[in-house]
Amino acid sequence: MKKLLILVIILGVVALGTASYTGLFSSIAFEERNEGPFYVVYEDHEGAYQLIQSVIKDVTKRLDEQNIPYGDGIAVLYDDPKTVPADQLKSKGGVLVGDQVSVDSPMAFTSLPYNHYLVGTFSGMSAVGTMRVYKKAEEWMKANGKTLNGPIIEIYNGKGIKQNIFYYFPIN
Repeated sequence: MKKLLILVIILGVVALGTASYTGLFSSIAFEERNEGPFYVVYEDHEGAYQLIQSVIKDVTKRLDEQNIPYGDGIAVLYDDPKTVPADQLKSKGGVLVGDQVSVDSPMAFTSLPYNHYLVGTFSGMSAVGTMRVYKKAEEWMKANGKTLNGPIIEIYNGKGIKQNIFYYFPIN
């Protein structure tokens, strides 16, 4: 009986530690601000948004091969997964760069314009952030009389499973 109790306590501590590490208990901060332009090297993606990290990794690998410096990862999400089938979701996955650069296909360069955003900040796993941040952003916009006005931008700061993620919701 004593061994069972110890095992339950150990499993509970591990579960709480894992939940904390993934961001399940992380606070989410929101603020309105004007940002941009964002300079991006990207590849187009069609399919489930969960697969965008592999597109970003492909872009970073290609840029490393060409010795082109870059910053944080970025995803530009065009469709609402509540209304568009997962295999038809359109997005861009890539990285931020300091200025316009020439890149080889299938990569491309774009500039995302200056805009007014609701910016959500989250620290943890992207999948956990998606579950938590989007719901709270919708609640915030509804409570503040704002509407989404364009594609959502996610910027990933950090490597590995746990990252600081900035969610940019263009609003009016």
